[in-house]
Amino acid sequence: MKTHFFNTVILLLAITFLQAQQIITVSNDVNFVENPPYSFNNLQTALDYAAAHPGPDYTILVCGTPTPYGGVTITSPVTLYGAGYHPDSQFGYPTSINSIGLYGGSGTTIMGFLVNTIYVGEYTDGINDIKIKRNRITGSITRGGIFGGGAHFNWLVANNIINTISAKGNLFNTLITNNIISNQISGYYAGSSVIIANNIFLEYTGSVFSEVHSAIIQNNIFFGVSPLGAYNSAFAANLCTCQYNIDFGIGIQPYMNTEDPDFENVLGEEPNDIFVDAGNNPPGPYDYAYDYHLDPNSGGIGAGTNGSDVGIYGDFHLFPIGGVSPYITSAPPPVPQITLMNILTPNVAPGGKIKVHIKARAQE
Repeated sequence: MKTHFFNTVILLLAITFLQAQQIITVSNDVNFVENPPYSFNNLQTALDYAAAHPGPDYTILVCGTPTPYGGVTITSPVTLYGAGYHPDSQFGYPTSINSIGLYGGSGTTIMGFLVNTIYVGEYTDGINDIKIKRNRITGSITRGGIFGGGAHFNWLVANNIINTISAKGNLFNTLITNNIISNQISGYYAGSSVIIANNIFLEYTGSVFSEVHSAIIQNNIFFGVSPLGAYNSAFAANLCTCQYNIDFGIGIQPYMNTEDPDFENVLGEEPNDIFVDAGNNPPGPYDYAYDYHLDPNSGGIGAGTNGSDVGIYGDFHLFPIGGVSPYITSAPPPVPQITLMNILTPNVAPGGKIKVHIKARAQE
């Protein structure tokens, strides 16, 4: 009963905030009673409804529940908002999903999910203007399968906790910015026009780039990892400029463009001087409890290309704050967020009134 009422309140808050949108709410909670076309128990059913009824701008709100949603495919543009991947709320359930496949849907936004894989389907063409923000992606963003499909343009990947990004040669004009990346970026070939900026790379034991060509790589922090594997960019032929990246003690000086003092990289930074707290010595894997703001002694403060800080709290896509530790890097989507709900009248006669105490906040 309490969970069902909680989901209903989420819908009411969302309608207030997103008045210009066609709102659909989805919950796979066993107590949630769907009311099509305004709410569904199944996320794929909601996506199929939006695809079959084009016209309005659909926003689908996917509630956090104890049960993952499985895998879904998108064929028409939609804005998908989950409850977050590590929500700071009384219930604390993330919106967990196995995979999101794009077989269409140019203009789609995906935000607020704990998801294994976001992929472009096989044989698909021209899926453009995709925004992937504020997710924890435990597997990869990738082009699915081994078979072709055409080029896909204008992707923004920002403010995520990501394992791997694998373009496989088909994603162009991509901005990968202000993310925490634990593995590798690969498959951006000559002419792909990828900008990799203000990210934190950590934990991975190999080179963080593989077959990345002609890239602009700037304002990143390489925290105990080797920024090798980029060709015809700043690490090799210096056709692009790898600007203002921090690396400490990896010995990659010969690969960096340090001839122009305006594009100087900060090398040899001490681990304990980079972040406020990130398992600094030795460098550790990502943890919700860590604070990846720059330490007051960090050489990355004001060292970015436009005078901003390097790392995820610099430049134009600042990593949003989700709260105090352990929620610093866990900001949900920018819609009203319920943080607490208590029903004060548990026993109500038919036709009676329910008193509820609710706390909510506006998330930037």
